[in-house]
Parts: sequence; C-alpha cells; structure tokens
Amino acid sequence: MMKNNYGFSITKIGSNSLLLEPYDNLNPLNPDQMIEFISKKILMTNASKLYYDLNKVLIIDEIYYDWLCQLSKTCSLFQTKLITINMKPTAAVSLSSFIKSKPPFQTEIEMQS
Repeated sequence: MMKNNYGFSITKIGSNSLLLEPYDNLNPLNPDQMIEFISKKILMTNASKLYYDLNKVLIIDEIYYDWLCQLSKTCSLFQTKLITINMKPTAAVSLSSFIKSKPPFQTEIEMQS
C-alpha cells in the first residue's frame, strides 16, 4: 500500500491492477496533485486496471463525478481502465440524478479476478 496525504490509499493487486480506496478526507476540489500521484503509481506498476472502491462513498455529486471523469481521462492516457466498484445504492441514485450520458469509466459490482 502506498501511503499519502491525499485522502486515499492505493495498493497493487495481482500482476497488473491497482486498488484505490478513498477515505472520508478525500478532497476532489483539488485533483491535480492526486492525479500526479496516481499517474506515477500507474507508471511504476504498469497497471492495466485501476479499481476505485466506492464502498465508503454515500453520495456522488457533480464535483465528485468530475473528479472521477478527470481520473478516467488520466488513466486512458496510460491505457489503464478506471473501474469503479462497490457503489452504494445512494451513490448510484445521486449520480443518476444529473448525468446525461454514459460515464467515461466502467462500473462493476465488485472486483473481477
């Protein structure tokens, strides 16, 4: 696990995947340093998938959605898929209240082996 002060942990899982687990203090308003940190981790591990665990995220508002979209765009630069997992029903409902098209990231119920 790679520790940081950005409000998440990021862990290598398997041979080519990463798991990002946000904490309550993740601040999606200032994503630049977080994106840089995650980009370095993707490059170091040559990850083809970045799983983003939404288990502790109760609501996805437009700011959080923009953060996920920015992260997805960054991942695509490295040919890495961003896959959100463990989305709570409250997060799914809040997200569906404002998105107009398919998100740029993949969503799965849980991590696929």
